[in-house]
Amino acid sequence: MQLDTSTIPSYYSRLVMAKNQGHFSIARALLNIIVNAPAPDTSTPAGLKALEKINQAKGHADAVNAGNDTTAVPPAGEVEEWSGYAVQNPPITKQLALALAQYFRQAKALEACYEMYQKANEFEIGDTTASESAALQEAANGTLANEFGQICENAGEYAHAAEWYKKAKAAGCACANESLERMNALYGMARYYAPWLKIATATGRRELALAIQNIVKADPKLSTAMVEEINIAESAVPPCYEEIEYWEQEFDRFAKFSDSDSETFANLNVAIGKILERARIYNMALRWYKKAVANHPTANQDAHRMLPLKSKSEPLRDAEDIYDAHSPIPSLWKS
Repeated sequence: MQLDTSTIPSYYSRLVMAKNQGHFSIARALLNIIVNAPAPDTSTPAGLKALEKINQAKGHADAVNAGNDTTAVPPAGEVEEWSGYAVQNPPITKQLALALAQYFRQAKALEACYEMYQKANEFEIGDTTASESAALQEAANGTLANEFGQICENAGEYAHAAEWYKKAKAAGCACANESLERMNALYGMARYYAPWLKIATATGRRELALAIQNIVKADPKLSTAMVEEINIAESAVPPCYEEIEYWEQEFDRFAKFSDSDSETFANLNVAIGKILERARIYNMALRWYKKAVANHPTANQDAHRMLPLKSKSEPLRDAEDIYDAHSPIPSLWKS
């Protein structure tokens, strides 16, 4: 353990804070750092200050060593403060890393907890209890990350759960792969499919709504999630710039999130192409059909059909040129 004696006063103030908050495991780890520090040079003001704090720390030893950690969930402000401290002052002993890890675990500060366990595993020296050794093993083999993924999944935080399951899978946790696939499906539902279906239905884009629903039906993890019948008629209202831009940006985001090289996903591009084709915006319809050529049986034929019509294309107009000022439709593409 390398310790600059000039830091002893700050360790002492943290010791007192941890003790007063009832976090005696942290206090004990800080106490051990202080009392095992090299003897300070008392010929300097800094050394004298360090010696003073070492002696004061020893005065807390009996109470700190006898204390039991509080079982209460720490308040958010306190957790944030300790989290900031751990980032700015990474633990220099395994004992402190483990104490902080347990504290953050109790507070459900998952990222900070995981980081402290990772840090603790970096130390070769340091005694551990049986429970601490088990926790370190869980952090190393992905079990801990998988547990944190389950916590996020149960809270409906599917994107965060997916990140934890990715860590668990990378660490070798056998059950994480299936969990990750499930989270990708559930996050896809919450973030993409459900909002898309709402917007496609509200704007009267029947074929697009059906294409979205078919993605859900094709996924065995979601096949029962969206069974309502699509009973709207295809709208004759031409698309506007804002609508097409919305779908293009959404599909690009989705492509980064999921596997877009499938016929099911290509159906979305073809549906947009048909919306544009019906509005006689042939040049843009051509571009959307081309997106789907590799994975759709008729997209190539559709694209070729647009070629002689390109010169007859209608312009793509702004929403304000199509919808009146009181229409709720344009706001859907801004949500």
